[in-house]
Amino acid sequence: MKRKNMSIEALKLSIEKTSEARFNQEKRLALHGKMSDITLAVVSTTLVAIPLINAFDLGSPYSSDYINFIQVIFAISVLVQSICPLPLN
Repeated sequence: MKRKNMSIEALKLSIEKTSEARFNQEKRLALHGKMSDITLAVVSTTLVAIPLINAFDLGSPYSSDYINFIQVIFAISVLVQSICPLPLN
């Protein structure tokens, strides 16, 4: 009887730890999703702002080649992030 009680207690402990781990994982995934959306929005907004700054000649301390390079890097990062989201381990 005592052995049966010990196995039941071990099972209860295992269930408790598993549920806690899953709850923490849910919080991490929610944070990961929010941060991914915020990053995507900021980079996309920058991709819209760069041509507007150039079109209205607002001036920039950087060369146009550098600005074009940054614009291409941002465009590639948006494409990669929207197609292949990073898995959360």
